[in-house]
Amino acid sequence: MVYVPPELHRAMRRLAIDDDRSASDLYADAARSFLLARDVNVDERPTHGAPTPKRHGTMADLAAAVDRLGSRIEEALVRVEAPAPETREAGGPAPAGTTAAAAVEALLGILREAGSAGLTATELRAAIHAAGIRSGTAEVAKAVLRAAGVVRCEGRRWYVGSS
Repeated sequence: MVYVPPELHRAMRRLAIDDDRSASDLYADAARSFLLARDVNVDERPTHGAPTPKRHGTMADLAAAVDRLGSRIEEALVRVEAPAPETREAGGPAPAGTTAAAAVEALLGILREAGSAGLTATELRAAIHAAGIRSGTAEVAKAVLRAAGVVRCEGRRWYVGSS
């Protein structure tokens, strides 16, 4: 068994959903790429299911993936700010992702307001609670912003921007 930090595992699960693959396939691809980059011979015979196509990621691929994720966040924020479509019944449920997008925007605003000093995890949790954001929704917002490189956590302190 291998320990994977929760934020890394969440990012892999989101990518697996986006790629319509299993997270296990992505972990196997990542390990295979790591070994191949170091000229370690890897047995390519699959243990079950159909063979996984070889994909070799580059820094350009990573940059493109981060750009795509950033575009998704921007699109979500635009949708949150846009007026509700006329087709939605009055009092009906909000479109999927509206709460998470609002949490992303609120979390980003909280951390921008904190400036370069950032916030401790406790201070951030209190600010999120004061903004009326549920803890589960806040965790999604943090994961999305971290994956996009918009915010970072060093130790137990949160900042805007990458390290």
